Amino acid sequence: MKYNYVRQPCHPVNLVADALALALVIGLPLYLPNGYVGLIGSKFSLLLGCVAVALVSLAVAYLVGRHGKKTVRRMDAGFLWLVGLCCVYTIAWLFAEDRYTALWGLSGRKNGLVLLLACTAVYAIVTLYSSPGIVPLVSDVLMAVGSVVTLVSWLNFWMIDPLDAYYTFLPERGELFLGTVGNVNFYGALLCLCVPLAVGTYLRRGKHLVGGRFWVALWLCSGLIPCGSDASWLGCTIAVTVLCCSHKTTTHTLARVGALIAGLSFCAVFTRLMANVCQARTELRTVSAWLGMPVVGGTLLLAVLVCMVWWLRRPPQPCAKWVRGAALAVAVGIVLLIAAANLWQNGPGLLAPLQFNERWAQNRGYAWQKLWIIYTQDTTWWQKLIGLGADSVRQCLNPDVESTRYMILLNGEAFDSAHNEFLQHLVCGGLLGLLCWCGFLATVLWRSCQSRPILAAAILGYMVQSFFSISMPGVFPLIFVLAALTATAYAPRAEQNGRRLTGAAFLLFAAALMVPYLP
Repeated sequence: MKYNYVRQPCHPVNLVADALALALVIGLPLYLPNGYVGLIGSKFSLLLGCVAVALVSLAVAYLVGRHGKKTVRRMDAGFLWLVGLCCVYTIAWLFAEDRYTALWGLSGRKNGLVLLLACTAVYAIVTLYSSPGIVPLVSDVLMAVGSVVTLVSWLNFWMIDPLDAYYTFLPERGELFLGTVGNVNFYGALLCLCVPLAVGTYLRRGKHLVGGRFWVALWLCSGLIPCGSDASWLGCTIAVTVLCCSHKTTTHTLARVGALIAGLSFCAVFTRLMANVCQARTELRTVSAWLGMPVVGGTLLLAVLVCMVWWLRRPPQPCAKWVRGAALAVAVGIVLLIAAANLWQNGPGLLAPLQFNERWAQNRGYAWQKLWIIYTQDTTWWQKLIGLGADSVRQCLNPDVESTRYMILLNGEAFDSAHNEFLQHLVCGGLLGLLCWCGFLATVLWRSCQSRPILAAAILGYMVQSFFSISMPGVFPLIFVLAALTATAYAPRAEQNGRRLTGAAFLLFAAALMVPYLP
């Protein structure tokens, strides 16, 4: 990746903020100290260590360079929403039945008040002190990290375990774990951040139809095949569609998208054929299985190639309005199909996957229905406002043995979260908590759409998949890093910051690993 360098002053405060952003982007997805044993807890400890070291380093940097010239920005409205969110969860923690869980979160989730406080600190530090030219570097590093995780995930899919991460699983278990992030839902969340960044960079900055940026984007998109998460497929699709709705979109831009779709279709068909010959960790699921069918994938591949030839043989023409109209028509069609599936009794079987019931979306329907009933009928007005405390969903879904047995009968295991971050905020943080979270996301999206649309697409992709998934400390803090970077202005990266920044990020990461061992 090439950057335009100019010499800028490097203040220690700005260096600490940049190092924190890089340490989190590199460390959280890749950190795998002991396979999948305590994976979430180790990533959570790394996050707390990085924040603690960054806060101490900031204090020292202010004392050392108090007379130097540093870049300091004003705090934006997004920070106020986060402060409100932390205040709501703090009050909920004071009134929670299980204060320890509300503070630290469940051992397998760590979605407690401490996680929100740490992420808020990350957002504040990066927003206030990060260098103006750090954005392209962080984006490229995140794409590189996603590519490494995708490589490990593909190897795991073909029963190759280079990191020896599966030693605790029985041979028939562990099919839902890939790469260094853990569960396929977490890996899908990471892809929803990396794929829009890679595709947006390829569409806007790529010089050739098939070049280096094309292969990076295709490689990250191919990770959706072994992941097999419908939420990640949907999030990436909506994010890329939003990128194509830009006023800069031309027919040649659509040809680039077509090249990605053709390559992805070929990868899916090839993977399905190879799975018939070689042993795979699990079967292709849902969208991946459908796209891997030779009839579907081959037909899509040929259709896209024909459109590409048609578009490339003609001069580029603006087509943003056409893309927006097509996207709106598809969205309206999907809404009508969902309405028909839920209102039309004894409808066709093709609409069955869209019908909301207890078994919908791998039994998420049951969890959503039960949590909504608990929130609306079994809570006081005060609990409706501030919630029941962080990570209190497990107690709501499993209040007794019979409820746990019924959940296991439906799903094979008991749910300990809502598998919907917005519903999770409603139950745990109440109406005020959900309002603060939605306000923060809306503020960041509005700002980034005007200044950094590629980052906006990445954040939107994560938002879509989070409607069907859960957060974890290995991916969730990256949203706050990207959201904070949307507040920075465009500027080239400082030349003299390169080696210092790399060294500072390494030292911060190493110091963060030592924090849990301090007496």
